[in-house]
Amino acid sequence: MHRKITFAVLTVLLLIVLPFSALGKQDWSISKSKTADREFLDEDYRAKVTLSLPAGEEVLVSDIVFVLDKSTSADVEEEIINLLASLKEHVEDTDAKVKAGVVIFNKQANVTCELTDIETGYEAIAEGIRADISSGTNTHAGLLAGKKMLDEDAEVSSERKYLIFISDAITYIFNENPTAIPSQFEENAVFAGPDAWANKYENNNPPADWDAYLAAAGEQIAQDGGEFEVSYGGQEPFIPYNERMEHAMSVDRALYETAQAYKSAQQAGYNCYALTADTTSGTASQYLWGPSFMEYLAQGREVSFDGIYRDVIYLLDAGSTVIDIIGQGESFEKDGSLMEEAYDFRFISSAEELKLTVGGEEYATVALGPNEYAFGQPNQEEIYPFVLKYYPEGTSTEPREHFVWEINVPVDIARRVSLTYTVELTNPQTEQGLYTKLYTNEEAVVYPVDSYGNKGEGEYFERPALAYKVQPKDDEHPTGDIAPAIFAGGLALCAAAAVIIRAVKTRRE
Repeated sequence: MHRKITFAVLTVLLLIVLPFSALGKQDWSISKSKTADREFLDEDYRAKVTLSLPAGEEVLVSDIVFVLDKSTSADVEEEIINLLASLKEHVEDTDAKVKAGVVIFNKQANVTCELTDIETGYEAIAEGIRADISSGTNTHAGLLAGKKMLDEDAEVSSERKYLIFISDAITYIFNENPTAIPSQFEENAVFAGPDAWANKYENNNPPADWDAYLAAAGEQIAQDGGEFEVSYGGQEPFIPYNERMEHAMSVDRALYETAQAYKSAQQAGYNCYALTADTTSGTASQYLWGPSFMEYLAQGREVSFDGIYRDVIYLLDAGSTVIDIIGQGESFEKDGSLMEEAYDFRFISSAEELKLTVGGEEYATVALGPNEYAFGQPNQEEIYPFVLKYYPEGTSTEPREHFVWEINVPVDIARRVSLTYTVELTNPQTEQGLYTKLYTNEEAVVYPVDSYGNKGEGEYFERPALAYKVQPKDDEHPTGDIAPAIFAGGLALCAAAAVIIRAVKTRRE
């Protein structure tokens, strides 16, 4: 049965997946770093500290795998290719990299392009997207192949992996090797296909509760134990018509396995998207349970290809903040031994001691008022890209000395944002020794916001540790003042030698 997914060009509506309720909140993992410019404090007991988003010196690589229904329309294919072209242009001549792979499923999964760098293999990826494949719909196999492609790239972290699943979900085949469950129809015909849904449930309407439906399907699948499974195209054994309500038919099994595969990709930490088509025409409007299932995976949120683009290129979005608690401690080490004494760093609140760069370009620092600084140029609403607010005495909600770094623009993976400031040790020790493990901050936490305004849990930066040496005092070394005496003695010896030389010369004459 030929089916075509139709989309309106330039007004494509897509559905972004949220985690299933059983998964809870999705974990964030933001690339970040905090470093000091030196190992030892300078002569003023100062050091410069830098917060970076993404992490300094890290090359961010993103993997995107498209899992496409064989009947994906040409319009959608071009939208995907345009997305890749925009990503390619964005990361060219930067440290960021994007790789893309393509799986097109019919009765089985067909890898039409392995993960490929979009800068060097753009045409090969485009060809993979446009590949012409027909016959059958096995969403389960497609997702298995897509997840496998992401799994096998061990060099890319899970939070930088994207699985984009496009289908109307009118599926009835499952497993990597095409498998189906034949059903007997009222007219005694036996086959496996999307009409098995209405044969069992008497209409093509979706269930009122997809969670309950899948739970019931899972129970029937476990009960059947594979009794009616056949290779795709086979017809025996089959589910008898009068027993159809007691067993999981082919669509039940295909949707159940698809949901499990999708959930598995989410649990692996991948960014997963379920995208479906307009359901007002064609096959999708006939089998209403298919598009409804995609909405279930997506949890009803809509986004455009532009939204996916933003997800890939932005590490985090406007509204994100960093709270940095300046370092105080109750212990440090002296010559390798633990000393249970307090130390205290203070933040140097001065525009001259602050520096912010974006992609290596330094932004102007502007003092907005006491202990408040802005970076860059304000927009029409007089909002600066970045603002730092320092609280030397803390606040009612955070009593410790700290600053809040407000991020009012998206942070681009290809343009690292780095904030550098200065700390000073206020109470250095005076006794001779090597002092180590003095941390510049108690904690620094980034609170991310994504492209859709969703707030993530706070994530901690690493804490740089500094050291300093106290040299021995002069009075601890009696020989410390003999240099002048040696110099004077040397002059006396030279004078005596001159006298002797003159005397010898006189005698010879």
